[in-house]
Amino acid sequence: MECPSWMFSKALSHRQKVMRLYKRCLREIHAWYFSPDPHGFLEFRFQTVLMRARFDANKDVKDMQMAQFLLADGCRQVWANRHPDPFRFPNDVGGANYDREHWTPDEIAEKALPTMY
Repeated sequence: MECPSWMFSKALSHRQKVMRLYKRCLREIHAWYFSPDPHGFLEFRFQTVLMRARFDANKDVKDMQMAQFLLADGCRQVWANRHPDPFRFPNDVGGANYDREHWTPDEIAEKALPTMY
């Protein structure tokens, strides 16, 4: 599989695909380079600036075939260089807090707490 499923899951404009790819690139950079110490933060910022420069260098491409090729190539690069243990938000699938708040049916609450009247 060369590209993630979000590239083909629904009809998106080219602009939306590029924006999602850019966001995915920033998430991968965060996973690879971010650390709380000042040197790690500076390296993270440096890599994000380089990534922004790469996207800005190709923002005025008028040829749609070339733009689609650049998009597919960027997708392949992100997919090939993804982090083995990426950062996940706590409530997302795979996060530390995922599915911990269970919904309790009203019947259980009514049996456990009898009416006060």
